[in-house]
Amino acid sequence: MNQELTTGNRLGMQTVPQTFNEQMRFAEVISQAKGMLPRAYEGNPANVLVAIQYGASLGIEPMAALQNIDVIQGTPTLSAKAVAAMVRANGHKLWMSEDEQNMSATCTIVRNDDKEHPVTVTRDKAWAQRMGLLTKDNYKKQPTTMLMWRAVTACANRACPELFLGLGGAYTADELHDMDDMAPVEATVVEDDDAWPQSKLDLIARIDNIIESVVGANHANRKRVYELLHEAPVTDPLVDIDESELAMWCEAGDEFLTTRIQTLVQQAKERKANHEEPQTTTEGKQEK
Repeated sequence: MNQELTTGNRLGMQTVPQTFNEQMRFAEVISQAKGMLPRAYEGNPANVLVAIQYGASLGIEPMAALQNIDVIQGTPTLSAKAVAAMVRANGHKLWMSEDEQNMSATCTIVRNDDKEHPVTVTRDKAWAQRMGLLTKDNYKKQPTTMLMWRAVTACANRACPELFLGLGGAYTADELHDMDDMAPVEATVVEDDDAWPQSKLDLIARIDNIIESVVGANHANRKRVYELLHEAPVTDPLVDIDESELAMWCEAGDEFLTTRIQTLVQQAKERKANHEEPQTTTEGKQEK
């Protein structure tokens, strides 16, 4: 008789194979389904297995997990809809509001064990522009919806981080980066195409604020500062720079990072000025 592991909360309950060999056989069979699963799982039993195990740790039944969990470069991520469902399923209050005219979306969560301290997160046009998202297709087609899901996942990570510890960290699927920028496109499963850990997004936001305080909000200046810090070309910090490196920059505190950026920027200006200065002869006269 097959042993089965029962997992579940209010999101659903279903039995799944318990032993690793049974899970692999199950994943292999599921991965052969054509047209019924997100493309990231078709013919990829390893991804199926990761998603199912992640879902089990969160109390999500296998088939629901495959529809709401994506595996991006070996990292499972959760869709924003599933994040909202989990928050509510665990007895917390979650409200969403949007302002289409001003392109703004807000999520508020009140924990059932801490009703005196609601957590609110707003994502608006200015935020999207700062993060370079306004040119994305999804933001052109449904900007308020995209901002809403990002607000939901950010708010859930702040208010209820314990719900997402099945990954060993608060990884969600909807916080900052459009998956069209990641290859291959087939890796995208979640509706709003995002799959960056909140911890990395928080580091980027923190560094962006410091950069803006030093050189302003100009996109080219922001990119140049990241290149100075990274000591290599940078197209998109989220893609090109590892989270461990971002964390190292912030380790000594905001004041130290601010000073470091100021120093790097000043040194870059001096190098540019020296390069552009006219050469002089030994007599001190400028060469023509």
